[in-house]
Amino acid sequence: MMPAMYSAISGLESHQTMLNVTANNLANVDTIGYKAQRTTFESELSELVSGGSGQTASNGGTNPEQVGLGVEVGSIDQIMNAGSLQSTGNSLDVALQGDGYLVVGTSTSTVNAPTLATSSTVTNTYQPPLASGNAGIAINSSSTVAADGVAAVSLPTSISYTRAGNLTTDAQGFLTTASGQYVLGYATPQSAAQTNVPGSTAAQTSTGATYIYIPPGSTNVSIGESGAITYTDNNPNDTHYGETCTAGYLAIASFPNEAGLTRDAGTSWTQSPNSGTPSFGTPDSGAFATTQTISGELEQSNVDMATEFTNMIEAERGYQANSSVIQTADTMMQTLIQMAQ
Repeated sequence: MMPAMYSAISGLESHQTMLNVTANNLANVDTIGYKAQRTTFESELSELVSGGSGQTASNGGTNPEQVGLGVEVGSIDQIMNAGSLQSTGNSLDVALQGDGYLVVGTSTSTVNAPTLATSSTVTNTYQPPLASGNAGIAINSSSTVAADGVAAVSLPTSISYTRAGNLTTDAQGFLTTASGQYVLGYATPQSAAQTNVPGSTAAQTSTGATYIYIPPGSTNVSIGESGAITYTDNNPNDTHYGETCTAGYLAIASFPNEAGLTRDAGTSWTQSPNSGTPSFGTPDSGAFATTQTISGELEQSNVDMATEFTNMIEAERGYQANSSVIQTADTMMQTLIQMAQ
């Protein structure tokens, strides 16, 4: 009777975990870019009552007799399929259609905005490049004030990944997530998959990894299917005043095993030993030719409420059944004790 109680206790704990996961999914049913989780169970060790035997001359073999000792949580899986898209009309909202994650990070140093032109005769100022050139100005550790009015600043080395595309700009004009993390990109489209993390020194010098900068006061900001971020330059002192300029291209990353990513606060993910080494690039080109960015859309949570309500009922009934086992075992023990009186 005691083994029955302990088996039931393991059932209570496992179904409680299942309910916790289900409750968290339902709580995040409206969280942008949220990925649902799933609980699976597996049997714990079994007690061997008698071993199996082989066939003899007089009779056939016998199967082993085992009594299970309960259940445990086998895994809590990440369901990484894409959620539905919702139109917002906000030009800085972006959804990824296809595989990949936006690359974001938190800087360890102050990120200063480029020097904007205050007069048409002032040199060494930031001059937004035309969108027709398909290249932005890289703002990273290789930037030079003399060439483009941008002080050298290293990109974040603490990198995370997200599908939540509700982006915004900070007071200086840098593109960030809603939680303030800098959104990283490239100055030019990447025709081949990159293995260097955008925050690494190699990526800043060889591939033009960069912060995404949109000068304050710019209008008609948009994000194209290729991840190109363009805007109309409204600084009358700039060479391309009133023309469409480019800030750069969004960087995206993919992993061999997305379900192996570690879930962080909010809707961010970080690399884990089992996620594999990421590859980087830009949408609609190279290794990410089948991934596009859709402006004015947001990827919603992929939680299926019908499934979660079913799981909730299943967890409740499983918990109730295991509670009944404990009550039954207790009644049997009470009967045994009364027999001895």
